[in-house]
Amino acid sequence: MKYKAFILAGGRGTRLWPLSTNEKPKQFLKLYSDKSLIQETYDRAAELCDDKDIYVITTKDLEEIVQEQLPGVRMILEPGPKNTAPCLYLAVKSILKDSGDEDMIVSFHADHYIGKLPNFIENVKNCSQLIEKENSFGLIGIDPTGPNTGYGYIHYENNNVKGFKEKPSLEVAKEYLASGDYLWNSGIFMGTVKVFDEAFKKYCPSYEDTDILENLEDWYSEVPKAAFDTAILEKHPSIKVVKSEFSWDDLGAWTSLEKLGEDLGKVNQGNVLLDGDLNSIDSIGNIIHCQGLKVSLLGVKDLVIVKNNEELFIAQKSHLEKIKKFSDN
Repeated sequence: MKYKAFILAGGRGTRLWPLSTNEKPKQFLKLYSDKSLIQETYDRAAELCDDKDIYVITTKDLEEIVQEQLPGVRMILEPGPKNTAPCLYLAVKSILKDSGDEDMIVSFHADHYIGKLPNFIENVKNCSQLIEKENSFGLIGIDPTGPNTGYGYIHYENNNVKGFKEKPSLEVAKEYLASGDYLWNSGIFMGTVKVFDEAFKKYCPSYEDTDILENLEDWYSEVPKAAFDTAILEKHPSIKVVKSEFSWDDLGAWTSLEKLGEDLGKVNQGNVLLDGDLNSIDSIGNIIHCQGLKVSLLGVKDLVIVKNNEELFIAQKSHLEKIKKFSDN
């Protein structure tokens, strides 16, 4: 089976402000290793396919930083962000002439954490084999570790997707967890070139009104924002899912990095030290990311302390839902 990897890299990661900025979003940051998230994602894709079959899909304003971090990588550039349905349509149309109908597209987000790489590769291969001879999309679902209200859920039975659920309330999330019939939606999906192309023609027929490759700027100026999940997947009659056997996090907030830091052994004196040096007395539950800075804590708890260049951010964890008031300015 021949794979084509799409790395979606146009996001802005606003909930990891001030580390993640419009000029350098979180996919270009080194958050848990000596490689950035997009470099880690590229390495995973390279386990599946040749370099020439890996495509980074991003916006034109991020072209330079992609080239810096992944020299020579093939890029598909959007004029601006319009969510995942338009960008994947552009990507599919861009590779059609160089692809066979049965080539398997695997789409990854550039800014997620994935542990246990061999298990991840095996899960992707198992999923692609499951759908190879069918007119189906395939998803990787994450086995929930708790009643998380920040993720979408996949309702499934015997590898068949029965439906998608948006981010639930805590009580509903507890019901999902207790039933054992739901997985977190990782945003990792796959299908043959033919399946992608035919699905766009059927469920997004207006996309075909204009040749996107010949009139990219005009096409993007007129197309509405749309998520691939709602535009295509929720309408498609045949979708398979494989339950993950690897660790995963979308790293969508500072509390996500706290959990990852705990898993990776970055706990220091009862706090999670992601970067910097720490001197702590009677202080617990804090998250610190202060490169090149020694942080001394006395009698404080549940704070997020982040330094990025000349900016210092300090917040109570309980107030992090308001962080976009800073990142949007």
